[in-house]
Amino acid sequence: MTAIQTERDPYADRHPPYSEDAEQAVLAAMMMDTDAVMRAAEVLDDTMFYREGHRRIFRAMIAITERGAVIDPLTLADELDRRGELAASGGKDYIGYLVDAVPTSANVEYHARIVREKSLLRRLIEVSTGIVGEAFEARSSAAELLDAAEHRILALSQQRGGTEFARLKELMWPAMERIEALQKGGKTITGVPSGFADLDELTSGFQPSDLVILAARPSMGKCLAADAELVLEDGSIATIEEIYRAREGRLLSLDGSLKLCQRTPSDFIDDGVKPVFRVTTRLGRQVTTTLTHPFLTVGGWTPLAGLRVGDRIAVPRTMPVFGSTPMRDCELAQIASRLESAADSSDEIPACVFRLPRVQLARFLRRMLGLDPHLSIHAADRGSLEHRTASERRARQLQHLLLRFGVLTRIGAAPNRDGTTRWCVDPVEAGDLRGQLTTELPIDASVALFASAVTDVFPHARRASNGDVATDAGPWDGHASRWASAEWRATDIDVADAPNLAESDVYWDEIVSIDSLGERQVYDLTIPGTHNFIANDVCVHNTALCLNIAQHAAIDHSVPVAFFSLEMSKESLVQRLLTSEAMVDAQRLRKGMLRDEDYGRLARAAGFLNTAPIFIDDSAGITLLEMRSKARRLKVDVGLGLIIVDYLQLINGPNAENRQQEISQISRSLKALAKELQVPVLALSQLSRAPEQRSGESKRPQLSDLRESGAIEQDADLVMFIFRPEVYEGPTDKDGNSLEGKAEVIIGKQRNGPIGTVNLTFHKQFTRFESATNRVP
Repeated sequence: MTAIQTERDPYADRHPPYSEDAEQAVLAAMMMDTDAVMRAAEVLDDTMFYREGHRRIFRAMIAITERGAVIDPLTLADELDRRGELAASGGKDYIGYLVDAVPTSANVEYHARIVREKSLLRRLIEVSTGIVGEAFEARSSAAELLDAAEHRILALSQQRGGTEFARLKELMWPAMERIEALQKGGKTITGVPSGFADLDELTSGFQPSDLVILAARPSMGKCLAADAELVLEDGSIATIEEIYRAREGRLLSLDGSLKLCQRTPSDFIDDGVKPVFRVTTRLGRQVTTTLTHPFLTVGGWTPLAGLRVGDRIAVPRTMPVFGSTPMRDCELAQIASRLESAADSSDEIPACVFRLPRVQLARFLRRMLGLDPHLSIHAADRGSLEHRTASERRARQLQHLLLRFGVLTRIGAAPNRDGTTRWCVDPVEAGDLRGQLTTELPIDASVALFASAVTDVFPHARRASNGDVATDAGPWDGHASRWASAEWRATDIDVADAPNLAESDVYWDEIVSIDSLGERQVYDLTIPGTHNFIANDVCVHNTALCLNIAQHAAIDHSVPVAFFSLEMSKESLVQRLLTSEAMVDAQRLRKGMLRDEDYGRLARAAGFLNTAPIFIDDSAGITLLEMRSKARRLKVDVGLGLIIVDYLQLINGPNAENRQQEISQISRSLKALAKELQVPVLALSQLSRAPEQRSGESKRPQLSDLRESGAIEQDADLVMFIFRPEVYEGPTDKDGNSLEGKAEVIIGKQRNGPIGTVNLTFHKQFTRFESATNRVP
């Protein structure tokens, strides 16, 4: 039988790293010179000695020095005997041996560093062994183990750089220098400067280890009525109230190029009951919002309060969203037949139709529009398909379903001879904004875009010789003339800018009425990155101060800044940084309408930002463990002076019984992170809707308005609020004074300083805050 060979442990004969000679040299020097005791104590503590006897001797000598006595072999032996540790320390013979271990105390610091280095190596082995053991036991998740491992390793690296305490004499001179600078009117900022002189005067900058909360209302009161309808990714329709209650849903949004994309809300906001207004456009589209809710105009996002009848706002010209839930053909035919028999009733199109795949939805529309279709070529030589129904709801549903095929329609009411009302759905001109003023898209191609959409629903439609469109022949072969867009001309867009907007998914629709509907329940959604979504087939919109602080700290003072953006993408942040630093209109940049002078400003701004130590992480739904891990690594790699979190409520916190407990744990963890890394943590937070429910001056936010948890107030060292009067009061105050651009930063709490209010100016075209006295070039 072959003997079983056991594998030899490669570490069995190894001993923990230590230097007995260095330990003896340090202790011997401390017995020779009282000053050597202090020099050794600055580098070492008793736990760093490997031999237990050496630890006892070191503690005894420190105790003798603290009493003001002199260390020699007799006093040391007496102290050890009093402690009952003389024999365990090697006895009087070993103390006598130490006296002759080194001839001088001059090298005590060098020997002490050797002892410290060996101690760190032993500690590293201990930590590593513990990590290996915990990994094998697998009692914690991998993420928790990684976080614990990083914390222990970081603690070791910090021990390597210095001792836990600093001698007073080393701190005294820098303190005197700071006092002298203050008296001379020099630098008064002891922390990370915000870039706003009045704010820095109150706070002296953001201090290391402080948790700073910057709070404001989410979306600043921009809300939709509860019955506003949104299209989900599967083609189904849900109201904003239903999405709020489900707290999920993937929605359509416009990106920076005005192209449709899918986005998932990061926050769902109940804003209570507020006055609302119904906006109706020339195409018949309607949406009900508060006065502060922005709409996209050619000049940028503009609150409803700033819009008038005749202004033009963006609506989608196509919504290519189709479902994946097919139906049996017999069921589809049955629904169409029922609607046909109820053509004059108020029956709606069933919800299941909106989730149909593209092919089946086209088949359904052909059948439905066959109820009472009128196909013709009008005098303007444009294709027209008119559908009449007694149901306004059905007309709006049909308008939306045709939009999915790129068929842009208008709806309107007309009286019948019997006194009833009929609703008509009629496609707009065949001319298409995407090719309206550019030679890049030929006329025939523009017509083809419209024709292909129509023939998707009516594959056998063709232009007949008498001008009507027949449905029994081949594809439509007509060539409509270019529509000279009155809508386009009315927008006052430079013809040179047309190609940039022409490729978008936007149609500029005219507002025909704005009607007050009283007070209704309203909701809002936060859309990361794009900050807008499509409601009732209209584009609606949903913080620049923290970004301005990051710019100032990094560019002007070279402070390394870690920016955790849980709401905006890093690409959007970079674009905002560029426009803010260059003071270039953000809307012009997004639409590709830059002026010649803008390029020079952007180039200079890019040069400054290129060297700015700003590090952006845009991980969606980041956890506290991941945030701490990344911040630690960044501090070790390049250093760290400021952490910004945008924003607190989007962090994935630990499991808790309720949202308040979860937010409490998040705020405590951010405070612990600030203390651990010894840098200020600036976290954005949301306020409740309480300020908007108050009247008059009381609309200014206060500490009790912090959303979801009072623990934020308790954990924070500094709490600031952003307040913009124009959001609540409109463009002017009660005396007629302009409120445009006025902003305040209200310091509601400061643990180590005064509270107060700082006046700022907000330049919305640049997404930039400035001190109120600054002037825009």
